[in-house]
Amino acid sequence: MDWVDVALKYGYESQDSFSRAFKSFHGVLPSGVRNETVQLKSCPKLSFQITIKGENHMNYQIEQWPAFKVMGILHKVKTSAAFEIIPGLWENAWQDGTMRRFIENFPDYRPAGFLGIAAGGQWGDSEEMNYIIAVTNHVDVSECKPIPVLEGMEEFSYPAATWAVFEANGELPDATQKVYKQFYTEWLPNSGYELADLPVIECYMQENRQEVWIAVVKK
Repeated sequence: MDWVDVALKYGYESQDSFSRAFKSFHGVLPSGVRNETVQLKSCPKLSFQITIKGENHMNYQIEQWPAFKVMGILHKVKTSAAFEIIPGLWENAWQDGTMRRFIENFPDYRPAGFLGIAAGGQWGDSEEMNYIIAVTNHVDVSECKPIPVLEGMEEFSYPAATWAVFEANGELPDATQKVYKQFYTEWLPNSGYELADLPVIECYMQENRQEVWIAVVKK
């Protein structure tokens, strides 16, 4: 291949324009390359690498859910110690018969399973948060029959809202903690949504199946 072909291949309009550019970069004309004492500059091939950072794929759906009620027991928990205190609350609920009573009167409405509901201190707004161990006892649809509140428990109502419902299947607490990490660092900043002023609900079902319900509103 002669210099004219090289010039045309790389977009130069003439041999002269190529020669001027070549000399400006290498310090010699193309004709001088045959001189064995000439040293040319070598440029590596330009390449691009795109790295997409992220955790594992998140399985979720956006649900427009009607108003619903839960029945359960409310606990006041110090926000900074929540991760240490809450497992003990569940252990006590199994020991004192609360969970047995839930099972005997289990309505199987959604949000499904045993519910852990965190409100008040979840977003760092206060030193104390409300934590409710509960089950759903009514959903505001015509085919749903309300379940009476069991003795010693309270009923809590939540309005119709938009919920981002995430699968959190696997061993606890790693499964739910991974969802929260991805939600705040990846999903929420890119979703077009922001947090609604409602509690976060963790749903514990059989065979290490969990869901995390987080209420959101469009920005």
